[in-house]
Amino acid sequence: MLDDENFFVSLPTYIAYYMNLHLPNVITKLSYRFNKFSIVYGIRCRRTSMLYVGSTMVPKLRFHNHPVTGKPSNRALQSAIVKYGLHNFVVYVFEIVVFPKGLTSMEQKAYLRAVEQRYIDHFPKNQLYNEINSSS
Repeated sequence: MLDDENFFVSLPTYIAYYMNLHLPNVITKLSYRFNKFSIVYGIRCRRTSMLYVGSTMVPKLRFHNHPVTGKPSNRALQSAIVKYGLHNFVVYVFEIVVFPKGLTSMEQKAYLRAVEQRYIDHFPKNQLYNEINSSS
């Protein structure tokens, strides 16, 4: 039987990853490559394997906020970035989310959160920086 406290789940398949987040050009490349897409992503600490799972409809803004300003963002993730340094984190883009036709803006947000939740549910709570084991 697996010890849930010490069991870490591997990352799901991803479509891109970015290291060296402390270098401004890396954040710029990431932001612009996915600028016109809604995505689900993970930010993983290479030192601890802890992961933050998130989603965004505006990657350019979100990737600037997480690693650069920390606002608005996840407190546990920001504390880990301060403790381990941004150079110890990797961004993984798990999925480009394509919305069904005819959804309102609010329905698109709900759809995106549901896709994000699938990724959150993939991991045990002790492996996540997410404050609650939910996308909401």
